[in-house]
Amino acid sequence: MEFTAKLAVKDGALTGTVSSSRGDTPITNGVIKDDEVSFSVVREFQGKKAESKYEGKLAGDAITGKMHGPPRGDKEGRVSDWTATRVKDDAAKPSSQ
Repeated sequence: MEFTAKLAVKDGALTGTVSSSRGDTPITNGVIKDDEVSFSVVREFQGKKAESKYEGKLAGDAITGKMHGPPRGDKEGRVSDWTATRVKDDAAKPSSQ
């Protein structure tokens, strides 16, 4: 599934939204420190909240890292690689592998 992230730094905190075919979702817990980036995305499915956590390393115009998906039942969430590349309008496009 492809996502589009629009990220910005405001007052030292990472802010923004992640968009997919399911709509736009604001990021929470956004942190940027040196070249390390992390944030969470909380979506609601069938009345239950599901949190995915993203972490990555910024290098030039790209971020590469891991996405930790929400647990499913009694199983741990899936961990996937993700990358984001800055595009002209300063949005980033991460994709899960």
